[in-house]
Amino acid sequence: GAIVANEASDANRNVISGGGSITLTSATGINDGQGTPDGFDIDSNGGAVNLTRTGTGVIDVDYESADADAVALTVTVNGGSSQGDVIYNSSATGTLTVGAITVANDGGVTLANVADISITGAIDTSAGGDAINVTATDGGNIALADVDNIINAGTGSVSLVAAADDITVADANGAGGVEVISGVTLTLDAANIGTSTNRLDIRDVTSLQIVDSGGSGAGVGGIFVDENNASTIATLSLIHI
Repeated sequence: GAIVANEASDANRNVISGGGSITLTSATGINDGQGTPDGFDIDSNGGAVNLTRTGTGVIDVDYESADADAVALTVTVNGGSSQGDVIYNSSATGTLTVGAITVANDGGVTLANVADISITGAIDTSAGGDAINVTATDGGNIALADVDNIINAGTGSVSLVAAADDITVADANGAGGVEVISGVTLTLDAANIGTSTNRLDIRDVTSLQIVDSGGSGAGVGGIFVDENNASTIATLSLIHI
């Protein structure tokens, strides 16, 4: 069955811990029963959050605390038949650390946090070619660890938004890895993207949109993006804000 809070979307916590971990496991989803984008509301006061789905259904969870909670998020969707979107929205102002997420059938991944987001394992929706969207909503960086294909949507779209802040890359140039695979549209929105020694390597992208959101003279460091295969980009858009 599912873990469901049958209520309209609100900020009232359905599960609270005093700093201990919150673990939710279901066969057919975790949500509030009212449909996307309404989430199951939690607050761990900084404790780890572990979400597991063994079958088909939407995982849609909202972390409601606006405190400086640094939360480690683990999402497990088991088996080739497991499908459905994974959505996690956080209001916390501490770092959200996200481990590997593999959706082995249809289903996209959407992650949002008010502050920094650190991705330490591969997020992979390539089996279904579904979208991956990662957004630091208000003054946060997106940090990509040194993991090959750390963002892999296959034929799906990818959006990495760290508006007015940075997308950082741990993998050094020449190491042979690729950070982002997207068979259609890749959107990158940040003040700085990579560095001259740690470029953001992309592959299979057909439409690339880069939003330089650093503003005039603020955090100017550059945009360093490499296409890591024979060129597939048909459309390139560069917007300066």
